[in-house]
Amino acid sequence: MNRDIYTDKIFIPHFLPFYLKMKSIFGSGVYLQEDNATYHRGGWLGQLKNAWECRVMEWPSSSPDLNLIENIWQWMKYRISERRHKIKNARDMELAVVEVWGLLTAGVLMNLVTSMLRRLTQCKKNKGGATKY
Repeated sequence: MNRDIYTDKIFIPHFLPFYLKMKSIFGSGVYLQEDNATYHRGGWLGQLKNAWECRVMEWPSSSPDLNLIENIWQWMKYRISERRHKIKNARDMELAVVEVWGLLTAGVLMNLVTSMLRRLTQCKKNKGGATKY
């Protein structure tokens, strides 16, 4: 991945319309959270974010994993691993990912969201170090 691919294939066609829609619904309290990959910053992309007034969440580059999407990926990996002997090729894996994504419920998401205060408290207690999450 590089900044041009990220900008052209992900940011402009997918993220930006979603972000603008969320801003129209929820107002200026909407933030973009990224993982500090180098292709998320600077250059034309930085100018684009400024032009569209994208508010970017401050996120330390070596932070503990407080990004909830990582926990969703972990949840999915666990469910996919249960059928690992049945996956023989890339197409089987693609089908498994789509199927498992469809099993993701509002309850799973709410558990992650409600755990956020505990995660932040643990992070603060550990002075930014690793947490049990």
